[in-house]
Amino acid sequence: MLAKARIGFVVGIIGLVLNGLVSGFKGIAGLFLSLVAGAMAGFIVARRRNLSPKREGARVGALAGGIAGGTVIFGQVIGAMITLLSRPLAESLVGQLFIAIFGAGLDLVVWIVIALLAASVGAGVGYFVTPSQLPVNNPPKLKN
Repeated sequence: MLAKARIGFVVGIIGLVLNGLVSGFKGIAGLFLSLVAGAMAGFIVARRRNLSPKREGARVGALAGGIAGGTVIFGQVIGAMITLLSRPLAESLVGQLFIAIFGAGLDLVVWIVIALLAASVGAGVGYFVTPSQLPVNNPPKLKN
């Protein structure tokens, strides 16, 4: 597995556990936690690799940030789907299926949007922490 993807998954799994703990108190916190996870993954990957142009830092930051943010918000999406399927929200089976399918579609859209936002945050952080050019190692000067 690529290092940038592995870091994205590690940060995402840590964020997923934190999301489970925090979302019990405040449900909206999971959305912000996924953005923070995307920024952290973008920062770690961009600083860990020696990248020359800033666009490379943005590219690897976006990949790691998207993976981390998508992993964090995944738990919240699954929790919302379970909630929709476990409660009888309609009197008929057709109504219950309609609500469940519509809710699952809406959860999927929210998951994609939050993952894209986390990728954007990771790209921004990766862009800003990547140096403009690699430091040049000066050769030692010879004494006469």
